[in-house]
Amino acid sequence: MNDARLTQVLGVFAVLGGLLRIGSTFIPWDGSDAIETLAFAIDVCLLFGLIGVYLSVRAQVGWFGFASFAVTLTGIASIVGPDGMMFGINTYQLGVLIIVAGLAAFSIAMLVRRAGSALAAALWIASPVVAVASTVANQPENGFSLGGILFGLGFVVAGLRLVSPGNRVEQAA
Repeated sequence: MNDARLTQVLGVFAVLGGLLRIGSTFIPWDGSDAIETLAFAIDVCLLFGLIGVYLSVRAQVGWFGFASFAVTLTGIASIVGPDGMMFGINTYQLGVLIIVAGLAAFSIAMLVRRAGSALAAALWIASPVVAVASTVANQPENGFSLGGILFGLGFVVAGLRLVSPGNRVEQAA
């Protein structure tokens, strides 16, 4: 499989993960096996989708982009599977914080270096901004929902760019 085809396949994961994340906003999370399976599927799709996004811009985003990608990837990997407490820390909440911080930094690298989708990067930056603003306004549930939609939409936009027939896979220097 060549780089262009691999990037397209990973773009499908990004689109699917983003759509599932958006859709999950409207489902009551009850901890059932079905919900945990959905969460697992979302997280795995986002994991592979993020790899595709990084591979497509790796030559432009440099070391800072790689470091922020690695942080984001670690955050996603930490929430795949059942969530729980470790050393008194809610692993899901910590994982989400790591994801949004890493993805915001990665988005900044994308914007500064004019790499990848500027719209996806803007959506990924807007996601935690909206969540924090909503929390400050004493509406944390709304912030989590809207932030999640923006987060998922960022993956849809980035993934669509990767699957488009004219995508341009950047070669590493």
